[in-house]
Amino acid sequence: MLIIITRAVHIGACLILLSLFAFDILIATPALRQADRSALQHMEVLRAQFRLLAVWSSLVAIGSGIVWFWIVFARMTGASV
Repeated sequence: MLIIITRAVHIGACLILLSLFAFDILIATPALRQADRSALQHMEVLRAQFRLLAVWSSLVAIGSGIVWFWIVFARMTGASV
């Protein structure tokens, strides 16, 4: 059961990272090229929030990846988790 939760957290954190960068590159940047200058102020606030979310998602992805590896390693060697 622990490995299922760990996998779900890891995959979710990786999907959040992918979604943040995809949104910024594929949607926000082309839309801002066509928008007026007042939208740039709002986008800087949004990008700051994206950076914070990306940092936390990266930390969660790394941590859950280590835990996932540890669980798989314990199962393969027959050791206790």
